[in-house]
Amino acid sequence: MFDVALLVVVGFFVLFVYLFYRAMKLFVKFIAVVGISALFPVILVKVFGVGWNLTTELMLSFVMIGVMGFFIYYGLAILEVLTKSFTDSAKIAFGVNKKRRRQSRYDDDLE
Repeated sequence: MFDVALLVVVGFFVLFVYLFYRAMKLFVKFIAVVGISALFPVILVKVFGVGWNLTTELMLSFVMIGVMGFFIYYGLAILEVLTKSFTDSAKIAFGVNKKRRRQSRYDDDLE
């Protein structure tokens, strides 16, 4: 009744839509960081009266700083997720939680 190839294609389609959604979300955040970083020196000069010459080089340098911060932040977020998944799988594989359960049962018996 169900064709395996059709299920695989539907699965890949769902995966594609999800990954495209995540990529677009990341792209929108990236564009927001670029825009905010470019506006930062303009606001400093116009609103707060900082004595800098407002040039495209100044704006591009702030954009570069903002983009670097954006990529560092997302790199660290990915590293955190990977580290957490590795430690959780290691806890499951080596039975760290079993020892805690035994200790908690023993502690409950003492009360």
